[in-house]
Amino acid sequence: MNISSVVTALSSNSTYNSSNTDIASLEKQLMNLQKQLTEEAQSKDDEKTKQAKIEALRAQIEMIEAQIQQKMAANSKKDSATQQKSSSEITDAGNTDTGEQSNKVDMSTGSVDVKV
Repeated sequence: MNISSVVTALSSNSTYNSSNTDIASLEKQLMNLQKQLTEEAQSKDDEKTKQAKIEALRAQIEMIEAQIQQKMAANSKKDSATQQKSSSEITDAGNTDTGEQSNKVDMSTGSVDVKV
């Protein structure tokens, strides 16, 4: 049994969860900015001030949306590569002696099923 395969799978799951937390934080910031944008659009500021604030908020919203898309794309690439690598390593590790061992890693929960 190759323990490093299991550790790799679990650590990649941890990284994936960390990235999801980053995305959730960015989405929270995005919602806050959208709320501010709505409030500013309804404010009683003079038109010049209102437009300047709205433009600044829209720029921030675009930046946050781009960061979310980048993190989601990076997660997708990492997750796909990690699952392929982990699956092959774990399958190889399970076939050391008898060829009958079957080891499984559930990437969504981080659980490991090891048969010896």
